[in-house]
Amino acid sequence: MKQILILTLIGAGTMCWAQQNVTGQIADQRDGKPLRGVMIATKNSVVLAASDAQGRFSFATSDPAPEIVITKKGYSVHRITLALPLAEPLQILLSENDFIAKINKSIKQADSGNTRKLTADQQKAYTELKTERREKIRSHKEVRSEKKVEKQG
Repeated sequence: MKQILILTLIGAGTMCWAQQNVTGQIADQRDGKPLRGVMIATKNSVVLAASDAQGRFSFATSDPAPEIVITKKGYSVHRITLALPLAEPLQILLSENDFIAKINKSIKQADSGNTRKLTADQQKAYTELKTERREKIRSHKEVRSEKKVEKQG
């Protein structure tokens, strides 16, 4: 029994030793500000870490060349294949998704009442977004009224 326990502990120690720590920081490419809540996952969608308020993250892996996928809503997806061990922490800059940036600009201009300066594409995106919002509100109201009827009945 002692021999099995010793072999198990040696095997566990070897596995722990094979783990590599990966650390880094993620920032916005436009202004260099740290990004919070960025998800770092494997190519198979296994979440490894999320960045903190300073954009820092850390995870351990036994893969000597892991492919990681970095995602945040409103930003372009970033894929990196690492060669471990790393000499220094990763520094990753994420760029805003162009489509999202155009929609945000359109919304700001339209909400300020300045719809004359919208391009045709911006006007179309804004109109589609407004229509989508109306449909969500309408379906939410329908669900609420159905629940109300069920409670009464």
